[in-house]
Amino acid sequence: MPDAPRAHAARQLQDEARNIAGHDPLHAHALLGEALARTPDDDGAQLARLLLERGALATIIGNFDSALQDLVRAKELAVKTGEHELETLVQCRIANIHILQGLYPDALAICLDALREVEHRGGSAHLARLRNSLGFTYHFLGEQAKAREQLQACVALARAQGDRMVESLALDSLANTELAEGQVEAARASIERSILLLRELGNEDYLSEYLITLAQVVEAGGGDGRTHLVEALALSRRLQLQRHEAQTLYHLGRLDSRHRRLDTAQMQLEQALALADRIGDGRLGYLCCHALSTLFKGQRRYREALQKFEAYHQRKEALRSDTAELRIRYLEIRHRTVLAEQQKEQAQLRNQALEAEVRRREALQKEAERLARFDALTGIYNRRHFRAEAGAALEQCAGNGQDACLVLFDADHFKQINDNWGHAIGDLALQEISRTLQEGARQGDLFGRYGGEEFVMLLPGAAPHQALAAAQRMLERISVRGLLLDENTLPLSMSAGVALWQQDMSLDALIRRADEALYKAKAQGRNRVVLAT
Repeated sequence: MPDAPRAHAARQLQDEARNIAGHDPLHAHALLGEALARTPDDDGAQLARLLLERGALATIIGNFDSALQDLVRAKELAVKTGEHELETLVQCRIANIHILQGLYPDALAICLDALREVEHRGGSAHLARLRNSLGFTYHFLGEQAKAREQLQACVALARAQGDRMVESLALDSLANTELAEGQVEAARASIERSILLLRELGNEDYLSEYLITLAQVVEAGGGDGRTHLVEALALSRRLQLQRHEAQTLYHLGRLDSRHRRLDTAQMQLEQALALADRIGDGRLGYLCCHALSTLFKGQRRYREALQKFEAYHQRKEALRSDTAELRIRYLEIRHRTVLAEQQKEQAQLRNQALEAEVRRREALQKEAERLARFDALTGIYNRRHFRAEAGAALEQCAGNGQDACLVLFDADHFKQINDNWGHAIGDLALQEISRTLQEGARQGDLFGRYGGEEFVMLLPGAAPHQALAAAQRMLERISVRGLLLDENTLPLSMSAGVALWQQDMSLDALIRRADEALYKAKAQGRNRVVLAT
């Protein structure tokens, strides 16, 4: 098909997607994919608009990875084609993904970057939407006064521009802020106005989220918000919006837990957790684990409560580790877009200030790459990078016909350290354990933090008796040293499981065997090493 007819067909598909996006986002998302396939490659501005719209729908649906990929590409194209207004809108969408994943400082950095660019250009038609993203970020950071200032300015600007969609979004954000400040009646007025605007627009994309806010406001005023949550659940299921469905189930579970409908609450929270895992919503996943832990504790189901509480901390830690990866993605976007701008202004940018800025950005890039590989607390490999390096090392062992052993370490009674001494001392204990274990490693051994208080070490070329002896020496060092606190020493001990790698054994299978041995070490009294049999 020639370019002109292809472009016309693509715009028709885009218009159709826009018409149905409010009540059928999945179909609209598919139509935008068809439109992208038919848009000529040299029409960068139109490709950027389509990617932006598809990314926004992917966010609503709950597919954050797909959304981020589309938005990254849209930003690159917007910069390349000089579409600054489109670039601002894309940055708002990227910030919103960070907010939804609980990465609030990163969202704030993106919003402030965009605001500086808008001020440098002398304004933007999307300033209201940008202020909404900035205000909502401040809300989640606990800066309610700053949030209210930005959101009230956003509402006023959206009304002046006649943008009822952005006004509706901002009023929902403002209602959450007012609720956090204890202004229940003001929050009720804001969210009811927000819902009214959305219904007038015939847009159901955000309605389930608004109904959740309304339910929270009703509960804060002493009423029962269940009716609104039930409506939100039915709506999210009808539109197949799994993220909204998971959020609604979470809030229903918490409400039923407060009202002592415990069986129903457990079922809803477990469904929410399963959905959160399916769509990759790490923040909602750890919130569900925390709610389930609280519920089980109230029922004196202490073992289950502890399991969920540990899962809560592990998930929160994993999300914190993933922050580095998301940060590097955004830094890569900034780096690529700056390069695109430099190509247009190369003649004017040959000066010392530019060279200093390039060096600064390269340093930021290197630091972000380091953060993506190393654990922020201990400075050793994080889980993801350890697995990548270990997989390559095992392939090399297979090629050389070498043995290899894996040791999985776990700090004994670490929860008691956090409970009795506080998380700051717990962090110092993890750093001391990491240093001691690293001192006991040979050159060529791989060592990383596997999650929480778990550490893992791969010993290429080591026989089981060698790995067992090495692990025992490390445990003895930890027990002897402990953690020096002023004039006192906090006792520390570790348990470890050792597993022998065999040809054709996967890394996951090797870790499972070491974990089984670690479990036996714990069961046998802790502070010992057990070899998997």
